[in-house]
Amino acid sequence: MQCYIIYCFSFFFIPFNALRIGDTEDNGIDKSVEFSGAGSVRPLRQKKERKGSSRRFREDKLPNDGHIAILVRGQAFRTGALTTGCDDAAVSDQLRATESLLTHIVHPLEQKHNTVEFFVLNGNSKDACPNFEKLVVPKFGDRVASVTQFNSNHQPDNIRKALDQFNEKTGGADKIAKRYDLILIVRHDSEWMTPVNSWPTAEFDKFNFFSRCEKIGGSKKKCINDIVQVMPGSLWKVFDSTVGTKHCFNIAFRHGSGHGCYPELASRIGDDQIAFITDWRPEHRIRDSPNNITHLIGADAPPQFKN
Repeated sequence: MQCYIIYCFSFFFIPFNALRIGDTEDNGIDKSVEFSGAGSVRPLRQKKERKGSSRRFREDKLPNDGHIAILVRGQAFRTGALTTGCDDAAVSDQLRATESLLTHIVHPLEQKHNTVEFFVLNGNSKDACPNFEKLVVPKFGDRVASVTQFNSNHQPDNIRKALDQFNEKTGGADKIAKRYDLILIVRHDSEWMTPVNSWPTAEFDKFNFFSRCEKIGGSKKKCINDIVQVMPGSLWKVFDSTVGTKHCFNIAFRHGSGHGCYPELASRIGDDQIAFITDWRPEHRIRDSPNNITHLIGADAPPQFKN
């Protein structure tokens, strides 16, 4: 399977390329925002002071009254596997997928009084994909902290750029661990069908992959489904350092996929700190095996919406 790849009470409309709005909070978080093209962005909001525990989780272990970062990676407007995005034929599918991210992930998190911030990357340049700024970015509203557009060579290149963008805009791993209760890394071509607070086996105080691979793929140590990663801020640094290792989003291994990330990550944080969003497993490939949580645009099997 080949895969491609979330501030101040005002916002700014920026009609020109790569404008930076510089500012620094008292706690040292860099509030500067870089945005390539038109749209709205705002600096990172001041993190609220909390009494007692530095992490507040409800029974479902989702944060309450916290800060959430959603990194959106990959290429927008894809029509399926082995496509490079920016296809006009995929506009309606892409907008539906983006709306589903808001409906099933962002809105449930905001209902728990969390602040959601988007760090958005598209693996095609502004000139190559004008519909991205015109149609996709506005969907995220004033939650956008950063937008990057560039011509991505392959999946490892794309995810590394997304991680580096996040590090640069927030001030690095130590500040990320302090600021963010939860971090989600998702893809543009994922259509979500089940709310985040109903994901069956997710443990949000641990690192979560989506699922194990199909049975023929072997044990979790040999293959995991790499379409989404979810973690508390405290685990960001170790995941960031894992990406690009021998079997984890390395172009020399399985076309640069993240299917082999489990062993390296487990060696750093332990098996007991890794969970899966679902115990469902594909029958053959993720693209031709339906499930009721997420569906990739262009998959052979239709999505199975949850009632």
